[in-house]
Amino acid sequence: MGLVSSTPKKTEVVVDKRPWDEKENERLSKLGDEADVNQVRKRYDLLRERCLQFDFYRSDDYMKYMNDKLSERVGLQVLIVKEWKMDESTLGSMTIEERNNYSKWTFPGSGYVLVADTVKRNQDMIYFQMNEMYFTSRITDMFIQAMAGHLCLEEIDLFDCDLTDEMAIKIVKALVHNQPLKKINMGGNVISADGRNMITDFLEQHHSKVRIKFL
Repeated sequence: MGLVSSTPKKTEVVVDKRPWDEKENERLSKLGDEADVNQVRKRYDLLRERCLQFDFYRSDDYMKYMNDKLSERVGLQVLIVKEWKMDESTLGSMTIEERNNYSKWTFPGSGYVLVADTVKRNQDMIYFQMNEMYFTSRITDMFIQAMAGHLCLEEIDLFDCDLTDEMAIKIVKALVHNQPLKKINMGGNVISADGRNMITDFLEQHHSKVRIKFL
């Protein structure tokens, strides 16, 4: 009896061709309360269309989608951008083009400028979060300019953004007179005990109501 050769069936790859908007809304909806934006939106009782969340760098197309969503955008009350840091194994699996695009947007590329401009333009913003980011002195100054004197900003979350003592103190000193501001999360950063004490003493001297979270 001869051997019967069979051609293996090819796995059909289904490409999701829906617009990014539709895909992102579905993704965040499925995450439910695991998505930061959904928790914040419910806490403040805000409309979904006035709250945006962008997660880790996924592709150049995703970052262009983010650019399209934020450029000249007004009316935002919540903006969350997170997880632009990548481990070496993930970076190593990227092509040269992908690594170049990643650096262009995130280390410390035009993505930071886009986010800072959006915060400054949206004076209705109540909550701003950037987590797991590569902050430098220059980026810190850029966001200070965006947030200083902000009309409605109540909460700022800068968890794990490589903030040093100098950068953290500079942020607090610049924002201490923001009337609506109630809380800044600086946990996960490289702020020393001396730096934390300097910030606490400064806030007490200015009778500030702003609470700083360091852990």
